[in-house]
Amino acid sequence: MITGTDNPTREASAAVKILEEWHQRPAAEVLDAVYAVPVHLRRALLDQWPTLTPLDRADLYALRIACEQVEQLGKRALEHDGTARLAPIITEVRYFLGIADPTRRTDSTHRDHAVQRAAATFAVYERLSEREQATVLDRLTPPDATRARMLAALPDYIPPVPDPRAGSKLEAVLTEAEQRAASEDEPPTIAGQLAQGMRKALANLPTEWQQQIMRAIGDGVTPPDAIGVAVRAHIRALRYEDPDVDAS
Repeated sequence: MITGTDNPTREASAAVKILEEWHQRPAAEVLDAVYAVPVHLRRALLDQWPTLTPLDRADLYALRIACEQVEQLGKRALEHDGTARLAPIITEVRYFLGIADPTRRTDSTHRDHAVQRAAATFAVYERLSEREQATVLDRLTPPDATRARMLAALPDYIPPVPDPRAGSKLEAVLTEAEQRAASEDEPPTIAGQLAQGMRKALANLPTEWQQQIMRAIGDGVTPPDAIGVAVRAHIRALRYEDPDVDAS
């Protein structure tokens, strides 16, 4: 799928078409396309790269990680809710294709609203104390998150797709934390080691990456997974864009 074409925008368009028709295509072709599409997009946006917003750059790197994860899970990942796994990838690809080729008709209204909502929720989160921030992440993390991450090390484990119902809790949990802080009520119980570690990892990332994490959590991704993708994507970005960082 990754070729030496002089038209990476066309290659990205062809790849996303395969993803849109994934149930009609051989699994190997779909997995090749999902791996290749962010590579083509990166090349298509090369000339525009200096003018992209930091958030767009961060999202493109996160897309690369998300695509690699699906490709690595393989055919069985497509058999387990393939449409749900590919839908957020297709949304991102369509958005970036619209930037690469402004003549394309791309409706990014839903995505734009999600990005704006993430910025607003992050602003609320950022105003909270460190203790409250850790509590918020703890409240949004499923009880079996640690077990799921351990299972992820097994070759046959297929992680579940994000649950939108979990994402809907984000604003409610933030509002509750904000109201508690404003009323000077008794602070919540100190969050556990996982929540404290997530808070620190999130705090160490630039603002655009933190907003990206909020958007992912709002889409139903668990905080450990959202932060994990962002950290990996940020490392990838540093290796590509900072010549002083070891790219080995």
